[in-house]
Amino acid sequence: MTKKNISVAPQKLRMNNKVISSATEPIYTKVVNPATSVISTASYQCTLGNLYTASITTVQTLTKNNFFTFRIVNPSNSGKSIYLYQFYGYDTTNSNTGYLQADIYADAVMSTAWLNPKSITPTNRNFSHSGGSISNVYYLNNTTTTISSGTIISTSLQVAAIPVITYTLNGDIIVPPGHSFTILITNNTSGDSSIMCAVSWWET
Repeated sequence: MTKKNISVAPQKLRMNNKVISSATEPIYTKVVNPATSVISTASYQCTLGNLYTASITTVQTLTKNNFFTFRIVNPSNSGKSIYLYQFYGYDTTNSNTGYLQADIYADAVMSTAWLNPKSITPTNRNFSHSGGSISNVYYLNNTTTTISSGTIISTSLQVAAIPVITYTLNGDIIVPPGHSFTILITNNTSGDSSIMCAVSWWET
């Protein structure tokens, strides 16, 4: 085989020539803003000083057939929404049988039993941030239910033999100004329960 000279007609190459492909859509994209990533949202909000936790600081003795209420209220003039991140609690009483029932309410209407609830000051999860929470947080251990009506958006049963109950919400529940989030725990075990609980959220 003999080599032959091959001549190519000169062409001017332009910067927008589709050298590889004629596709008009991107073939690869990457999220570069951590605020839009589900995995990093809570961490990102924490760096901004927007992530808070409210915890019960002492163990609560919840008598059989009694009720424990944990309530977060977003004031109507707050100018921010609450994005619920996680609720967790545990029962240190392992000798009981039965279960604890946790009902989550949107905008629960409180009954006359909601008297003199104790308030909790939320803690900012970014220790270098001095900003305070706009949320009002309360709890009450009571012999009768504190809720007269409301919409239950979730229910969970904690078997007495399994001490931990956790809701990881990742901001999937949003409480706008003028609305509330309430957890009602009912002791349906065979005896008294010693419980603790906490809620985390971010505000923006």
